This record gives sequence, structure tokens and C-alpha cells, in this order.
Amino acid sequence: MAIVCLGNKKGGVGKSLTAVSTAGAMVARAIRQGRNPENEVCIVDADTNESIINYIRRREAYSEKLVAEGKEALPFIKVELRKPDDSLTRDLKALEKIYKYVIVDTGGYENKAFKSTLAVADIVYMPFQPSQVDIEQLIPTLFVAKQIEENMQVAIDEDFRIDARLLVTKVDHYSKDLLIEAKETCKKLLPYASISSVTIPTIKKINSIQDNGLLLSDAQVMHPKRAVFDQLLDEIDGNKAVAFERDALVSDTSDTNA
Repeated sequence: MAIVCLGNKKGGVGKSLTAVSTAGAMVARAIRQGRNPENEVCIVDADTNESIINYIRRREAYSEKLVAEGKEALPFIKVELRKPDDSLTRDLKALEKIYKYVIVDTGGYENKAFKSTLAVADIVYMPFQPSQVDIEQLIPTLFVAKQIEENMQVAIDEDFRIDARLLVTKVDHYSKDLLIEAKETCKKLLPYASISSVTIPTIKKINSIQDNGLLLSDAQVMHPKRAVFDQLLDEIDGNKAVAFERDALVSDTSDTNA
């Protein structure tokens, strides 16, 4: 079981879309493996934009239309709405007892929803696009995470550690050089976060399916790029290693400086 948070200061990085697409991958895998998909994942939408809950509303409306036409309903994805100023600690602990995965979509980095989630999340993904501006915007979020980590170590558990992971998103064939450069720059942030081995590409197909709340993993779509969210799920489950572990290069840097 895992509580997975997606959060960052900067908007427009594909955070909510990554969250709902990963939930779709979780549900699709549950169906393939013979588990009840309705107990697989719950998304907590704590973003002011309410992007995910609106996505799922469109999905449910389209699913009802399919059933009315005598077709199979879309797999159900549970979503709950919370406000950015809500403390989510008790909510998440309760949901964790019901669902295999709980995905939290938080829009900011200073709001109570994000801060309270950091205290209980198993993994925190920080999506960003491969640009210097986006990387700079990661720093305030990482700083908040570090503060919370240190406070938890003093107050509760000296071994407490936030599993923060940097996740590159919205990459296309024009930004491959920027991707390489961004990942190299992110190595400077390894004292604070790992670097995910998954890169989320720009997926044009989503533009034509999101009006109906469809996902790449749905049987009606089954787009080949759905595999990237299966890879992210493998990383969440620990079946796929991150590209660089947090602190991975710190000792190498120290040796070089010495």
C-alpha cells in the first residue's frame, strides 16, 4: 500500500494529468490481475483548479452514456475533493486502510494540504518540465519538504525521511537535449530528492480523449504510450529503480573536493 503525493509550486507541468493517468494504470493492472478495481486507488484532489474531480465527472458521464448504449462501463476511479487549506493527515490514514494506493494531487507547496501530506506520504513526486525556470521553481518546494522532514525527525522519529522524487514531464522530440541538461542540473538537488527513472512524454492523444474522461489505459483507447504510466507504477511499487537515489553523488562530490 502506498500514499503517493504529486506536488510542485509551478503549474502547467502535467501534474494532475500524471496523477489521473497513473490511477488509470493502477486500475487497469488490478483488472488484469483479477483484483477488485474499486478498492485499488483513491485520488484526493486538493488542487484549487479541481482538475481531477472534473476529469472524473466527465468520465462518469461518458460511462453512463456507454451503458445506455448497451456497452460496458468504464472502470471506476474513486476521487475525493479537499481544499488546499485542509489538513489531510487523518483522511489519508483512513483511506490507506481501504485502498491499495492513495494519490494526492496538491497544487501548491505552502498550503496545509501539501505540508500535511508530506508527513504521511510514502512517495512524493515533484513533476517539472526540462527547463532552467522549472528547475529553479523546484527549490522552494524542496526547501519546505526539508523543513518538514527535520521537524518530524525532532518531534516524532529521528529516522523519518521524505522520499521525494523529481519527475520530468512534457518531453517531446524537440526537448531531448534539454532533458539531458535538466537531469544533469538536477543532480545538484540529490541531497534533497531522488531523480525518477521515468520521463513523461507529451502525449497528443490525450487532447482528443480527455473531454470524455478517457485514459490511455482504457480498453477504448489502449494507446502505446500508456506504458510510461505502467513504468511509473513499477517505480512506485519498488519493482523499478529510480535513476539516481537521494544522496547518491554526495560522497563522490566529497571525495572529489577532498
